[in-house]
Order: sequence, then C-alpha cells, then structure tokens
Amino acid sequence: MHNELSRRFVEDRTASLVAAISLLCASVATSAEVKHTEFSRQSSSTSPGITYHGRWGLELDLKWDVADWDVSGSRAAVPLRQLENRDYNEQAWTIRGAVFHSLNTAWDFRAAFSSRQLESDGSDIGLTALGLGTKYRINTGTDFEPYLTVSLDYYISVDVDESGENAREIDDVDNEFGVYGEAGIAYLLSDYVDLRAGVHYATLLDTVDATVGNGNGDLDFSTLGFGFGATWHF
Repeated sequence: MHNELSRRFVEDRTASLVAAISLLCASVATSAEVKHTEFSRQSSSTSPGITYHGRWGLELDLKWDVADWDVSGSRAAVPLRQLENRDYNEQAWTIRGAVFHSLNTAWDFRAAFSSRQLESDGSDIGLTALGLGTKYRINTGTDFEPYLTVSLDYYISVDVDESGENAREIDDVDNEFGVYGEAGIAYLLSDYVDLRAGVHYATLLDTVDATVGNGNGDLDFSTLGFGFGATWHF
C-alpha cells in the first residue's frame, strides 16, 4: 500500500513537472513569436532607404534649364561696340549624372558630371563641369523620400560664342568654380531603383574674367529649372 502511494506520488510530481516544462516552452515560443512580429512590423514600416547604408549607386538626370548669361567688354576695347554688356537667355534640356556612396541612411558622398549646351539668338554657350557634393534624404517611413543635394562644381570647359554683325571673340573662361543645388522627392520602386523629380539652381561662384574682343571682360552665368531622373543602387 505504501509503495503504491509512493508510486502515485512520483507519477503526479513527474506529470506536474512535465506540464510546467511544457508551459514554460510554450511561453518562450510565444514571446519569441511576438518579438519577431514586432520586428517585422518595424521593418515593414521603415522606408526601403534603410538599406542604402554602405552601398554604391548611380544617378542619371534629364533637366530643363532656363539659363541666363551676360558678357561685358572692357573700356580698353576697340572698336567701341565691344564695350557692350550683352544679356542672353535660353531654355534647353541638359544632362547631369553622379556616382555616390551612402555614408548612412540619410547622407551620401558623390562625384557628379554635368553638360549644358544652349543656343540663344546671338550667342551660344557650352559648359562641362565635374562636381563633389552630398545628398541628404529624409526618411518618411513610406516609399516617398524628399531629398536635398548640394555640390561644388568645377567647370573644366566654358565655351562662349557670339554671332551676327557685332560678334565678339570670347576666350579664356575655363577652369572656374560654381555651385549646384537641388531639392525634390524620390519614389522608391525597390531597394535598387528609385525615380526622382526636383528643381535645381546652378551658378558660377562669381563674375569671371574673360577675354572679350580686344580687351578684358566679364562673364556671368546662372540657370534655374526642373528635372527628372533615376537612381540605381548596387
């Protein structure tokens, strides 16, 4: 009788221990599942831009430029018609591209290239520039991502020509610095591709010296416009 009670007591304690272990295991599994679900929700609510960190990328833009450039002659110029301050403006499609490396989820460092060719009534201007800059992205938690880009551009080529009866020969306006700024919004198609639209402004840092006709002169250039582009993340 005593042995039977002891056996039942051991069986009851064993069953209780097994039940407790099973309950503990179920509790741990449930807690892990809840944490996984919360992490998944946080990940899904985070902008895909979170994956930019440490990645390289390539941008290519097509931009509509509304440009203005002024060419003025020197008082030492002969004949006097070369003294004129002539203002030109034109609109045209131009291109700009960049290679960048993401420093974190918001900032990148980039090297840019731009080319412009504008033909106004009486003057043509072509500019080619290389630039170094950065882009700042604003994580909204959606597929839409506002951004701001700034760049210091170095104009390796600035070719200005005038046409017509009073055309002046214009030389020596290469190797000048300028600034570029752009603000816009990107739509993230995937972790690898986004489409962008924005407005931009570019200008030479200062009025630059140029050889205009027979004497020294000045050149000013600036442009304002909008554009569209695509980004590929490697």
